[in-house]
Amino acid sequence: MERYRAILTEQDPKAPPTKREVDIYVADHGQVWLEFPGYETVAGDSLLIGVEVWQGKLQTMVWNEPEIEDPQTTVLEQMRRVDACRTEFYELAPSRTAGDRYE
Repeated sequence: MERYRAILTEQDPKAPPTKREVDIYVADHGQVWLEFPGYETVAGDSLLIGVEVWQGKLQTMVWNEPEIEDPQTTVLEQMRRVDACRTEFYELAPSRTAGDRYE
C-alpha cells in the first residue's frame, strides 16, 4: 500500500486560516482511502473516506457519524460523462510541505 501526506487549507477567504492533514492511501487491490488524523469512527477506525469501484460502478464511502459503523455510500456513476473517452492520467504526488512518500 502506498501512502501520501497532503495538507488541506481553508478555501473561504472570509474564514480564519485553517489547515488539516490528510493521509492518502492507495491500496494494492485498487481502493483509495483518506485518513484524517484526529478523526475516527465509533469502531476506532480513522479511514473516513474511501473510493472504489463496486460492481462496475465508482462509489465513495463516507463515515460521517461517529456512532454509526456503516458508511454512507454514494454511487457516482450518474456523474460519468458518456461522451468522454479520456485517457489522461494524473500521478498523485506527495505534498512537498508535509513530507515524503512512505510505504
